[in-house]
Amino acid sequence: MTFRALIVCDTAAFDLYNAPGALGDPSAARTDQRRTPVHARLLNGPVGPLANAARAAIVPLAALLTLAAALVPAPQPPDGSAEPTNRYCPVMTDREAQAGHFADYEGRRVYFCCRMCMRKFQKDPQAYLSNLEHADEPRPPRDADAAGADSAADIGSASAESSRSAAQLATAVGIDAETLNGLLFAADNEELFVKRRKLRLRQLPSPPDPPAVNGPLAAAVFNAIDRFVVAKWQAAALPQAESPPPVCDDVTFIRRVYLDLIGVIPTIAELERFLRDSSADKRAKLVDELLARDEDYAAHWTAFWLDALGSATTTLQGGIPTRGDYRQWVFDSFKANKPYDVMVAELIDPGMPGHKATILAEANTKKSQVGFIRNETHTDTLQTAANVGQVFLGTAMKCASCHSHFLNNEWPQQRFLGFAGLFAPSDLELIRCEQRTGEMVAACYPFDVPGAPRDAPQDVNARLRRAAQLTTDPLNPRFAKAIVNRLWKRYLGLGLFEPADDFRLDQPPSHPELLEWLAHDCMQHGYDLKHTIRLILTSHTYQLRYDPELEDHFDVAKPTEPRYFRSPALRRLTAEQLIDSIRLAMSQELRPQRRLYLDKTSTALTRALGKPASRNEISTARPEDVAVVQALELLNGEEYRRLIYAGRLLDELGRDRDAAGIVSGLYAAALSRPATAVERQAAIDFLRPALLSERESQASAAGREHDAQASASGSGGGDVLASAARSAAMRPREIDWLDDELPAGAMPSGSKGGASWKWVERGGEDLAESGGVSRSEAAQPESADGLASPDRGAPSLSPRQGARPPDARDTARPEPRPPVAPFRGKRMHMQAGETSPRAQHYALGAEPPLDAGPEDTLFAYVYIDPADPPKEIMLQWYAGDWEHRAYWGEDLIPFGESGTPSRLPMGVLPAAGQWVRLEVRTADVAISSGITGMSFDQAGGRVYWDDAGVVDRPENPAALALGDVLWALFTSPEFQYVR
Repeated sequence: MTFRALIVCDTAAFDLYNAPGALGDPSAARTDQRRTPVHARLLNGPVGPLANAARAAIVPLAALLTLAAALVPAPQPPDGSAEPTNRYCPVMTDREAQAGHFADYEGRRVYFCCRMCMRKFQKDPQAYLSNLEHADEPRPPRDADAAGADSAADIGSASAESSRSAAQLATAVGIDAETLNGLLFAADNEELFVKRRKLRLRQLPSPPDPPAVNGPLAAAVFNAIDRFVVAKWQAAALPQAESPPPVCDDVTFIRRVYLDLIGVIPTIAELERFLRDSSADKRAKLVDELLARDEDYAAHWTAFWLDALGSATTTLQGGIPTRGDYRQWVFDSFKANKPYDVMVAELIDPGMPGHKATILAEANTKKSQVGFIRNETHTDTLQTAANVGQVFLGTAMKCASCHSHFLNNEWPQQRFLGFAGLFAPSDLELIRCEQRTGEMVAACYPFDVPGAPRDAPQDVNARLRRAAQLTTDPLNPRFAKAIVNRLWKRYLGLGLFEPADDFRLDQPPSHPELLEWLAHDCMQHGYDLKHTIRLILTSHTYQLRYDPELEDHFDVAKPTEPRYFRSPALRRLTAEQLIDSIRLAMSQELRPQRRLYLDKTSTALTRALGKPASRNEISTARPEDVAVVQALELLNGEEYRRLIYAGRLLDELGRDRDAAGIVSGLYAAALSRPATAVERQAAIDFLRPALLSERESQASAAGREHDAQASASGSGGGDVLASAARSAAMRPREIDWLDDELPAGAMPSGSKGGASWKWVERGGEDLAESGGVSRSEAAQPESADGLASPDRGAPSLSPRQGARPPDARDTARPEPRPPVAPFRGKRMHMQAGETSPRAQHYALGAEPPLDAGPEDTLFAYVYIDPADPPKEIMLQWYAGDWEHRAYWGEDLIPFGESGTPSRLPMGVLPAAGQWVRLEVRTADVAISSGITGMSFDQAGGRVYWDDAGVVDRPENPAALALGDVLWALFTSPEFQYVR
């Protein structure tokens, strides 16, 4: 059916026509459709650019406006004759009239939009004018300033008439005129997308009403979600319908909600603050507080979406293009709480403002696409379509790429190929198990989306836009349901339909009405995931106590077995949750730059915990099974040991003389709860020998210091003894690793074949000649630590690989006399040759390595020449790779990724003209193993370096025993799972 919809908006009017198969493709519309004249400074014909832009925005809405065409009658000529036959409106502005498209007739001037209309008028003026709705409608004046009161009133009358027409149409389609006008004049595709969503939401059928709940179950209803859940208990006549199961206690709730919302356990201080709160709504307040921690919330979600999008840190893996790096894009999207449908549309539609453009990478002399949407080859296109279906529609389609699905009759191969064609430049050929058939399958969306076109545009970008529109459309039967089901599974352990990637008609959801209601609520709130998450986490269902006897399970052999959600299901911690939580427990602070999702390296521990070494395939779930290699890593792994045995927590608890207090601190830090009486006694019995030995060691060390102090002051006492003991046991030890000599085994290297390292010897007697200052006269070194907040918006740069830092330009130049003496010893070192735009010198191959624990502090002394300061300085440490860097000053040296341990910003440049001590915590640059090399980088200027090493925090004598207790707690099922 061909239809006409007249749209009048403000003082502009547009005729919209569409023929079957032409939706979204104005060029495909029939050319013999008659146009109705509209008079109000009509933007059509030669006024092309504005009219065409508006029409392009309107055409995708044609299906929606079919109703408007039926309800709003077409304007009729004043004499009541039949609909006019002219194709173009004859009313133009005076400026267009100057082009010659006007004529005088019977004392009136008639304006035309084109010469064709003018010729029609000249052929039969009377017949032509009889088809005009308002033949004598006044035109805009030649000069706006010359407009008289009468003409202004006439124009205002025409504008009011247009506004009434707009209001009439808006009422007809059930929207307000403001929304309709917004569609016509949207600033960009994202604004148009959001306004289109608002229109489509008006066509949604009403969701199911939450069931009424009375009697004992009323206490188990915190919000609408619970009504659907407990109604099923009643329908199944379960015992819980008469006696609802209890909610979890506060310590369980805080741990559960922290892990679910920000991916880590609470600190002891956060735990105590929550437990002290006696308000009735403290759980809801905690949920809101954690949702408001935008960066932590986004960091926790990022790990999931890196797997789901197959994100990679490199453009090629083994010569094969990857899907690109989406880490920053995902983080920024969740930090801003971007509407979920907009986020998905940005991934698919290249016309969306936030679209991350596909890039090209060269592999085997061929440039290939790198991105989530890839359609260079038949196989790439099929994989893209299958990924979109799995991740965003919760539907397994991949099997239908080669043949009709063996296990799901919903997916014959032709249906999937029709869907895949929307991601391709043209329709796809039917290839059955590598056998070509020559049959082309027309691109077509596989699900019924009411009002949507069935055919596809010809342009590939238009196809991708159509795929994005139909995938995210509120009337799509699976899009919203797929995401709310993922949220339900993420927080309850099992989805409303299972598996979450295989939504199918022959395996209905456990609670179809609840799924429908949640999806509708999510859409009505603008796909605000935080809104839906809050709804789930504040429900009685989420807060239920874990009960293994009531826990639901999913068996693929019995997919239709009922699920009642009387208890949450156990969920194993991801690698990110486990490692980040241990780091937080050991330091009692969450360091955003140290979160595991930022770490590009893959280790035996992270692989054993399920973090993929590379993302060759997309995945929306980590493995839940327990493997032997995981048990071995948790029992004997060196990386796991380092996480536990070096941390501030052990030092602080080790100072406590009360064994019971130590045990309470260990349990609060690891399990977020107090120890039971049995647990407390067992831990005290285990720690008692170590604590006694530690006190004896303290007493021995203190005795020696006490003797010295007593002889100096003539006094003594227990307080002095205790203080001296603690001081002797906990005093940090500074290790100079690089001073007048390189570490054993290390070789100096640098740019241009190792010619960049230059030792500089300078005696104090030479200072007077160059105006320098001797070390004794110089100011004491100042610390240049103090972290700046990571700049997450900085562009990502590919890290350099291998054991050698990237070369920098180096050409010889004469060096002036040093302006300062070495800080210590007889010599210092500097960059030889040219330092602009950047340069480096480094030493590599030290044996044995410098041992640096996660709570140690790295240091180096630097002197910046005030006559020639650099723009940036950087330190790099080689600990298995060069991905451990810190910089001061501008962000110019393109190694690593800014805001991460591979390029950590430390603030402004140190003060020039004096020796300054630079300090960096090893944990902040992700060093947990031995250091065998160090690089000194600069962007321009003249810089001198001296001693470098580490401040080693000695372990408390009792730390080993305390670490053993923590090892047992961290490795227990209670810590390893969300309950």
